[in-house]
Amino acid sequence: MKLKKFSFLLSAASIVAAVPLLSAACAQVSDSEAVQVELNKITGAVFDGNEADKARILATNVVAGQIKLMAGDTEFKLKPESGLSLNLLLEGSNINGTLRVSVTVQKGDQKATTRQPLLITGFKKVAPLTNSQLKELLSGKLLTRTNFPNEEGASVKLTYATATPDTLPTELRALIASNDVAQRNQALAKLKLELTKSATQKALTEVFPSLGEPQYEVSGPANDPEGELKLKVTLKSENNFATEEMVVGNLQKLSDRNKIKANTEANELIALTPILQSESTWLNVADFITQYNSDEKLKQAFTFEKLPKNYQVEFIGQATPGKDNGTVSLKFVVKYQEQVSSENSVLFTVPLAKETDVQAQLDLIQYIDYEVNGTRTKALLPSNANNKNFVALTADKSAYKTPTSTWKIAFTALEPNNDLGTLKVKVTLTLGKISREKTIEVEGFNTLLNEEVDTKITSVHYPNKTNVLPSAVDRNKFQAQAGTNAYTPTSSDVTVSYVIIPGSDNDVAGTIKVKVILENTKTKKLLKKLLMLKVSRPHKTSLTTKWQILPAHKLVTKKIFCQVIFKNWTPKLSKLEYSLVIKFHWARKLLMQLFLTQ
Repeated sequence: MKLKKFSFLLSAASIVAAVPLLSAACAQVSDSEAVQVELNKITGAVFDGNEADKARILATNVVAGQIKLMAGDTEFKLKPESGLSLNLLLEGSNINGTLRVSVTVQKGDQKATTRQPLLITGFKKVAPLTNSQLKELLSGKLLTRTNFPNEEGASVKLTYATATPDTLPTELRALIASNDVAQRNQALAKLKLELTKSATQKALTEVFPSLGEPQYEVSGPANDPEGELKLKVTLKSENNFATEEMVVGNLQKLSDRNKIKANTEANELIALTPILQSESTWLNVADFITQYNSDEKLKQAFTFEKLPKNYQVEFIGQATPGKDNGTVSLKFVVKYQEQVSSENSVLFTVPLAKETDVQAQLDLIQYIDYEVNGTRTKALLPSNANNKNFVALTADKSAYKTPTSTWKIAFTALEPNNDLGTLKVKVTLTLGKISREKTIEVEGFNTLLNEEVDTKITSVHYPNKTNVLPSAVDRNKFQAQAGTNAYTPTSSDVTVSYVIIPGSDNDVAGTIKVKVILENTKTKKLLKKLLMLKVSRPHKTSLTTKWQILPAHKLVTKKIFCQVIFKNWTPKLSKLEYSLVIKFHWARKLLMQLFLTQ
């Protein structure tokens, strides 16, 4: 007899209320009492369909939605607000055409199950298989016409259902023999007895519905090298049964497992480990291949320190260098516990590129800049530039990067022009033995004039300045200073001249503004620097000198002169004296112009 059990959970919300659970007027009852009250109302179960439909369906194919619970002559349903739920356990027998339904009512942690399953009859019946038929199904041989006229030539195989063979026999055996029920049931659920006929596979229980679920138990040790595990399989059909040993197919062989691990490591080796011991060695890889053709020479170019324990590189081979595309194929074979991986090929770019490839990269370089400590700056004379500080730029002024580390870029400074602040730089791009170069002019460096003005000229000097009024200086006597010494141009091409800023002479403050002008006679470029010359503040006795230079000194007393110039001078002017100044307006205007303007 074939018995199949199915468990279904039905919530109260999925059942339309028809039979009241409790009267609203009743007193509150416990969850346990509520569960038992509802369970006692259930008197039977019926198939939700007509008899003709029922006679065409196997009991093992019935689902919970096709079962209707009864409370007497009416359908039993839970009220949604009751908080109760139903669980149905279905046990079908295709041989008898019967279905047993066990009902569990639950609320919270409280639940109760019918003492006896509810029986539904009238389903489709199938004849049980004989012991001879059961034994033939487990024999591993092709089915014969004698026992299976409709399945003649078909085969039955036991497999472990996984997407790929990734389980070793020892691993499956441990799962089936595990004390962890959930783990064991999960493994057993993946075991499949399937019948294959004309390239079509079906579950054995689907082809022969009178079969019960197969039973499995381990039988002997697992064979990892061969990928085999024998299980004792028992098939039942009503009172008939047969038990035979069967080999589980599609389990992984140890060699395949190790090869996969080796392949994984080989791929990681390709991505991570062939580390060139030096750049110069890498540049010689092409020579190793094309000249020496030696595996040992090639091995010397790499280090394999990142390989884990138990792994080793057994052999490194090479394919034909791809002279057209500038690559060469290196083949690594990795060995793990005597298992050799498949041949893993990897393409490395080596110095075999065409000249046009190098020129194409060189054409990407449009500009050259100068960089110091990560900052682009040209605040130095071109003649002081260091080749290590040049950076190549593309058309959008972004930094150019070589395709791989095997490409080399170098800069050489040519023809520095300190007068103009320009420098020609030769950029050379190299791949293996192929080099291409071009010269780019770089502008914006500092010039001699800038250097002189910015770093050397610090002040301006005038001889015997304490005895000379700013308004009476001779511009030809100014002398630029470099610190405490007189400034001398670095280049004979640079001349120095001076210009007094109009209106900047202030005899009262003793200051004057002077513009120092440097001219490069070769480039005709000018550079100017504005400086302030300060002399000592005039003493009181020097006021006589200032007073005497006025055309009106005979009309304006020395006392009045001092009062006009220095308003805090004492004694105060009398009204008569002050009116005299006002009277000679032109003299007052001259005074203001000479001594009060800055």
